[in-house]
Amino acid sequence: MERNDKRRSAARNHVEIHLLLTWWISDERRFPIIVRFSYCVEDPFAAVIEFMPQGFPGACWRVARELLDVECGVSGPGDVQAWAGDGNGGERTVFLCVVSAGRSALFEAPRAPLRAWLASTYDLVPAGTEGERIDWDGLLEQLLG
Repeated sequence: MERNDKRRSAARNHVEIHLLLTWWISDERRFPIIVRFSYCVEDPFAAVIEFMPQGFPGACWRVARELLDVECGVSGPGDVQAWAGDGNGGERTVFLCVVSAGRSALFEAPRAPLRAWLASTYDLVPAGTEGERIDWDGLLEQLLG
């Protein structure tokens, strides 16, 4: 019984989705890639994006959850940027550009399932309440050792 309670509790504290994204290697070359988006209430400001290319080493990025919440314009002034766009056939998409060590990579995600996943993160922790989930005293104690 206790094990099932822990699983239910974990399910209420974590949401993830696996999506098939398009990796834009160049205008002429595109490569499908599976990407896991995950969110956990213990780290309420962050979303984790794990790129899992078949046959290549993966990469994991922690980004502000709000960065993925793009309606129009470009979100994110740093190493990861996101913006809404239109894919083939008029499907709404989200583009993610990641930059590291002078290199960049562009990915295109289907917007509808990403927005649905993002909505489920806001069901767990509504926007504007993230700071209430952090143990600021404990964090300060850890930092000061």
